[in-house]
Amino acid sequence: MDKSKVMQHCAEDYSGLARDGRCYLYRVMAPQRATLRLERTNGGRWFVSELKLKANREPSPDTWRAVQHWLYLQTPIEGEGEREESERTAENHDECR
Repeated sequence: MDKSKVMQHCAEDYSGLARDGRCYLYRVMAPQRATLRLERTNGGRWFVSELKLKANREPSPDTWRAVQHWLYLQTPIEGEGEREESERTAENHDECR
């Protein structure tokens, strides 16, 4: 079954952007089931452009914090080596590109 139908939102509208590498769509499984869209700034940094629950409801502050923390772990820090692989890997996401 199509994820956008299950979640009752329009994530499929971004599939062309995802195919072109201009955004990434992720399935967030915890603390709430949500859909995450990341986009890149002109400077090359990724940011959360959208985070929605089923039927475009707003996620809880805990879900926002979990996503922001995961994104932080994925972002290399200038002058620092790669983070530990276990630290960089998020357990509950699927890349939908």
